Amino acid sequence: MPINTKVPPGWTNADTELVAESYWGRSDGYGVSLAKLYGFNNPMPVMCSTRTSGSCKQMFKVGDDFYIWNEIQDEVWKITYPTTLNDILSAMMIEESTPLTAKLVEVVDEIGTCCCEN
Repeated sequence: MPINTKVPPGWTNADTELVAESYWGRSDGYGVSLAKLYGFNNPMPVMCSTRTSGSCKQMFKVGDDFYIWNEIQDEVWKITYPTTLNDILSAMMIEESTPLTAKLVEVVDEIGTCCCEN
């Protein structure tokens, strides 16, 4: 289910780390529930931070757009530059590259339930 591509250090796209089936593959999965809060349909996991990175983030795709879900802060950020997966990954792999730019996404469905509320 995740996009099969090389990922930057500190990130993985292994199914076991992404918990792809339980987070993203079921209508009641945490990732799918979160996406509904933001008005997204059919989110697809791309990668997540590794356990050893000290971070707790998931990157997912909706349509042609890419998002970062910070599970600790329970926020979703839309990556606004660069906008293609290859360019995003390239930027993340090169220390001195232009950083990603992102915009905080607002919740559109306050009634929904997210994983942090279960």
